[in-house]
Amino acid sequence: MDTTTIVTIVIIVVAVLAIAAIIGVALRSRTDRRHRRAEELRHKAVAHQHEVAEQEAEAEAAAARARETKARAEAQAAEAEMMQHRATEQRTEATTERAKLNKEFERAAELDPDSARNRPGSPNTPRSTHTRDEGPPRGKK
Repeated sequence: MDTTTIVTIVIIVVAVLAIAAIIGVALRSRTDRRHRRAEELRHKAVAHQHEVAEQEAEAEAAAARARETKARAEAQAAEAEMMQHRATEQRTEATTERAKLNKEFERAAELDPDSARNRPGSPNTPRSTHTRDEGPPRGKK
């Protein structure tokens, strides 16, 4: 082997090694950049995770308030229905008592034909069996 061939081989080997080194540095640099970028993304995700956790907690609190409000509304509706039922019972009882009272007035009027039965406002005058809320009895105007 002559010197030129050896020098050429050495230059080629050095060039290949230099190219390999450059490629290695470029790959390492690229990998380092990717690691840094991934780390940045992780930090941002952790920061965002706290915000999302707060949003979830606020949403759960709002849902709890909504459930509480709904429960109160349902309880009030049940109470209103119970009160309406009581009012209906009382109205029915009052109507029954009014009918009994009117029968007593009619019986008293039958026993005493000279009574002031037809005078308005007289204690012997039977009163109607309807209440203010119901209007006049049906069939009468």
